[in-house]
Amino acid sequence: MDETASPEASDARFRQVLGQYPTGVCVVTGITQDGQPTGLAVGSFTSLSLHPPLVAFMPDKTSSSWPKIRPANAFCVNILSAASAGGLDDPTWATVGQRYPAVAPIGSNIMAWQEPGQIGSWLSGVESSRQRRTYLRRLEQARQRGYSVMMDSPHRSRLTEMAGQHLLPGTYAEMSAEQRKTLAGLPIDPLDFSAEQAHKVRFIYVPVFGVDGTAPISLGVRLAHSLDSPQQLKCYVRHMQEVSDRVTESIGGRIPSREKIQ
Repeated sequence: MDETASPEASDARFRQVLGQYPTGVCVVTGITQDGQPTGLAVGSFTSLSLHPPLVAFMPDKTSSSWPKIRPANAFCVNILSAASAGGLDDPTWATVGQRYPAVAPIGSNIMAWQEPGQIGSWLSGVESSRQRRTYLRRLEQARQRGYSVMMDSPHRSRLTEMAGQHLLPGTYAEMSAEQRKTLAGLPIDPLDFSAEQAHKVRFIYVPVFGVDGTAPISLGVRLAHSLDSPQQLKCYVRHMQEVSDRVTESIGGRIPSREKIQ
């Protein structure tokens, strides 16, 4: 640590540091009130707000370590970098998270709540005007629903595989024909989606809103098993919206009008 550095990180530095951690497992550590070190592994660490600079993670309610860390009002987030994995035999430790390029339709769960200019930049690499119109209709439907979904498909599995092998370029222009085909086939917010297709849903996302009513982040759930009914999907979404509303309120955000799931 640089002891001469300012105790307050600049906006650019905060964004740069948190931007290097897309997702993954990290260890949150702290000192208990009786001076003993403790910690817990979490998979929900994320950047929450730039103004004020905030990070967040969601400990499990059954955690025995979090009640010991919470009273201290301070914690440390420990992240394993790729360089730290050099001596490990298990190759799965070599990558903490997966990076995905910010190109359509990836990130639609965030873009559905952005300004037109940002949405235009997100769509700029899509050459087909018909495909652009399709993506815009998907965003509009996600806004009206109040949540976003991704269905199960071979394209989703292939995207995850390419991201895990660091095969995805950062821009649409750099992608191969195969990679573009995979993106185009991703079942994100399909136009014919309804709650009756709950059994096909694999990911659910709800937005967390900032002070300007756009969504800087979203909360997502990856389903370990198929949902049994439309009612179960609505139950998931309702509880996720309740959590996202509390997070939005805690950062001074503004919730725009949206459908409430009953």
